[in-house]
Amino acid sequence: PGPPPAGSALGGAPPVPSRPGASPDPFGPPPQVPSRPNRAPPGVPRITISDP
Repeated sequence: PGPPPAGSALGGAPPVPSRPGASPDPFGPPPQVPSRPNRAPPGVPRITISDP
């Protein structure tokens, strides 16, 4: 009885958390990346002033 339950739990536990965990992970990083670029635009205006 020991080995059967262990294999079942290991096979079902990892797959479940793996799927749900992967979704939140990718969704979190994207928002942070765009946040930095948004602050970068301010630098563009400075270049425009240098042109004229």
